[in-house]
Amino acid sequence: MVTAVVCRLDLKSCVCTWEVSKTRIELHFKLDLRLSWIAL
Repeated sequence: MVTAVVCRLDLKSCVCTWEVSKTRIELHFKLDLRLSWIAL
């Protein structure tokens, strides 16, 4: 299983990618001010 989390602070967005049983799942979400400190 491959798991990756990519955060772009300049775009204030994150992409979580993981593969389970040859199924790729991507989760895209935007960061707001309340979540920005978690990425830092």
